[in-house]
Amino acid sequence: MFVAAVYHPPRPTYKPEVLLCYIESCVAEISHDFPLAEIVIAGDFNQLADQDVIECTGLTQLIYQPTRGGSILDKVFVSNPDIYSVIRDVTSLVRSDHRAVVCLPH
Repeated sequence: MFVAAVYHPPRPTYKPEVLLCYIESCVAEISHDFPLAEIVIAGDFNQLADQDVIECTGLTQLIYQPTRGGSILDKVFVSNPDIYSVIRDVTSLVRSDHRAVVCLPH
């Protein structure tokens, strides 16, 4: 299993396409070198569109409830949507205006 954490700030100093290209190349390399490996990319994606990540990686987005106000900023993209049986957003234990995302495997 390969797990990556992403923080895409609200006003990045880079073009979002550069991040998407990097994520795409990493997923492609992992998929080539380890074809049976599960891939999980989770984090704060801010205004990065789900569809852009899905199109460049083939991964599935698992979070459908708001994680900050009415927005879904904190997301989990996976190569196999069946690896987690429980997916919840909960009040964060640390001082934050984001809800924490918890994913539990089968």
